[in-house]
Amino acid sequence: MFGLHRLLLPAALLALVWLAPSAEAANVKAKTSLQTKSGETRIVAKLSSKNRLGARKRPRKVRVKAGGNTYRLKRVRGGASAARVNLGTWRSAAYRGSDAQALLDLVGERVRLIVSSRAGKTTLRPKLAPPAGSTPAPGEGDPPPGEGDPPPGGGDLPPPDDGGGGDITGQQAIDTMTEAMRNGAVRYFRNQDDISDTFELHLCGDGQFRWYQHTSSSLGPMATEKYGQPWTVVEALIKADGSYRGARVQGTFTYQRRLSGAEGQINEPAEAVIEQLNGQWYWDQEPVEVFDASCAPAF
Repeated sequence: MFGLHRLLLPAALLALVWLAPSAEAANVKAKTSLQTKSGETRIVAKLSSKNRLGARKRPRKVRVKAGGNTYRLKRVRGGASAARVNLGTWRSAAYRGSDAQALLDLVGERVRLIVSSRAGKTTLRPKLAPPAGSTPAPGEGDPPPGEGDPPPGGGDLPPPDDGGGGDITGQQAIDTMTEAMRNGAVRYFRNQDDISDTFELHLCGDGQFRWYQHTSSSLGPMATEKYGQPWTVVEALIKADGSYRGARVQGTFTYQRRLSGAEGQINEPAEAVIEQLNGQWYWDQEPVEVFDASCAPAF
């Protein structure tokens, strides 16, 4: 069960600074859409907050991860964007041709929008709206629950102690966390209105990994699972005081199955950050339960 018997670290009283957004940062909201003009397409994000944010909490960098790509957004200057509850309009570079089409293909999907401030990073999951004036075909870009959500992507590990405190990093931390997570799985639940989701990530001992989502709703059960091999820890940190350990895991999904019967080959990069703080495990900042991994098909 995620190596809890292999690497027992004492818990310390430490706020969830690295694993969850602060109370102020959690109030940040984002609306993302595409903007098409003169044959060029951009991502546009409008950020706002329920409360006034101090200078330390205000966005300094914004990135969008979607479709296996990372898009860096720059703030549009002027106007009402200076208000403390309106955190500005941010937009990407302009894209043409196949690059623009790749963005248009993402319409209706949830993207990962990462907001960086001096206080840390906050990850949001807004849906990407189509360009103004366009009307997607019924169902286009908005798959049924449980058959379209991508696996959550990774966040950022905290920095090691700069004061020579003995934090374990580099290959030693990678090897330790690989063994700690081998044959382990994580699971969390999400409920909204009449829709209940279960998400699982399995890291099997033979190098395979499996992502699984099951949805219960008024439309009936739906499920998707994705497989890949191998999973690899590419970055890890173990704090010397025993308060924290975490690892970034990467791989590529190569096969997908759906409860509806659809299945086939895919080529989809995958990334997750698995962390433990004060005895609680997290998967991309979501609190999870841990259990033994299984890479056998769920259905």
